[in-house]
Amino acid sequence: MDSHILLVCILHLLKYVDGSSDSGIEACGGKAADIMFVLDTSGSIIYGDFKKEINFTRDVVSIFDVNSNRTRVGVINFSTKVIEEIGLGEITNKEEVLARLSPNNILYQGGGTHTANALHRLWDRVFVPGVMRPGVSHIAIVLTDGMSYNMARTKQEAMEVKRRGITVFVIGIGGNESVDTQELRDIASEPTENYMFQIRNFDALNSIKAKLAYKACKQAPVTTPAPTPPPVMNDSGDRVCVPRSPVNMVFGFDISAIGTENTNFILEFIHNLFAEFSQMSQRMTVSVISGSRCGHTDRRGEALIDNVHSMDEIDRQLNFLSATEPFNSTMKKMRLNLRKPPGGKWGSSFWTKNCNPLNF
Repeated sequence: MDSHILLVCILHLLKYVDGSSDSGIEACGGKAADIMFVLDTSGSIIYGDFKKEINFTRDVVSIFDVNSNRTRVGVINFSTKVIEEIGLGEITNKEEVLARLSPNNILYQGGGTHTANALHRLWDRVFVPGVMRPGVSHIAIVLTDGMSYNMARTKQEAMEVKRRGITVFVIGIGGNESVDTQELRDIASEPTENYMFQIRNFDALNSIKAKLAYKACKQAPVTTPAPTPPPVMNDSGDRVCVPRSPVNMVFGFDISAIGTENTNFILEFIHNLFAEFSQMSQRMTVSVISGSRCGHTDRRGEALIDNVHSMDEIDRQLNFLSATEPFNSTMKKMRLNLRKPPGGKWGSSFWTKNCNPLNF
């Protein structure tokens, strides 16, 4: 008899540890946290499954101690558009939150799976000063049933979310034929086995709600910076060069030495460089020396592209440069002038002393 009671107690304790018991979850439900649910309402989800998704969210929220001092929740609905159904902390009464969480109040969009846009909203508008609370856990719970519209950008946005100290749980609903496991790993926090769930269908949501809620309420605030994100990718999945800090880039060439035809090749190269990697111009000051004489004040042989953020302006400056007169070579002077002066600023007195022909 005593052995039987002991066995029952051990089994109950094991349920508490792995989070499969609602009573175990309630024991930690009072911990302060800001939690945002990110719900996929794309067209691949039939309306019946959409209702199961909403009911699952409602069941998980019901476990937390929702109020202004403990757990605050919000809901994002994403498909072709990103809709903030409940702003983070907008409703601090649990009963009111649960009343809003019904298929009648949450819009079923039925469009594309634009997961990247939803992730962008998290770090750009939700988990920002003035909305989120400092010193508490910041958590996103993402539910999706399919591959995102732009997987490369989804990975990039997920990295930015996690870099900002937001813990991401992701639930992939569907088999490997519809859900990309690697994309789920890219979205989830690490170690992924703690933050990623993949279930076969929407009926299986009930099997993970207790464990998910338990893990979420036990999550400590992220206080250390996330790993350096991988290289930025463009829409085609190719690596994109984006400077991590502002860069002063100078192109120098001598029209009188290379001739008009070769000059046009160089100008085309500069144009193609920024057309291919348009993100570069956002963090660069670009200058072009085409040839001048030391101390020469006539700017007909000069061209300057300064902190340009659009291809139209770059092209306008390049077109101006292509029409200038050739002058003597300034390559040697350019190498001397590129040495940064004390203090890190290109003051006019420095350039007067060192004979800068372009004054940029």
